[in-house]
Amino acid sequence: MRSPIVVLRKLGFDARIQQQTAALRAAIEQAARPTIIRFPGNHVTQRVQGDGNIVAGGDVAITNVDMRRAWKRSRSPVLPGTVATDPHKIGYLKYLAERFNEFKRWETGKTAVKYALIHVAYRRAMKYSIANTPLDHFAEAVTFLQQRIRNTMLGRIKAKDGNRLFEIFEEFVSQNRTVAERPV
Repeated sequence: MRSPIVVLRKLGFDARIQQQTAALRAAIEQAARPTIIRFPGNHVTQRVQGDGNIVAGGDVAITNVDMRRAWKRSRSPVLPGTVATDPHKIGYLKYLAERFNEFKRWETGKTAVKYALIHVAYRRAMKYSIANTPLDHFAEAVTFLQQRIRNTMLGRIKAKDGNRLFEIFEEFVSQNRTVAERPV
């Protein structure tokens, strides 16, 4: 019985057989070398070595994972009609949130502060994040944050002594503070 290659050679398929054989040899050589795979989007590099089998599992060994890229948050776009369009208003709301965190830090001690607490409570009460608060709700947002500051333990102590707990919005604007200039 003749081999299939001899029959195909007689029929004139020599060039095609050589091309397929060369491609098969190249694929086998490539599978023997480690392959570097770059995943789009997160720039994680992995070196994978296997026998060329496409089936995941069994014969694939990850030998090196390179995670040198710093994770960056993508900024959400500024929505028109929100406090984020006015640098003084967004700066004042962030100032009040930071002021609340300062008062809570005094109350609980530096190690036990949950800084996200005010943002979660704000979102629950106002139904918006601080930056996405509509301009129409700015007065309500200020009242909410000021009330939360007054209701802390340090806020009640300072109010009883007659000390100021926070600046009012007009004072904040007169000092020309914005989001980039965080108050101390």
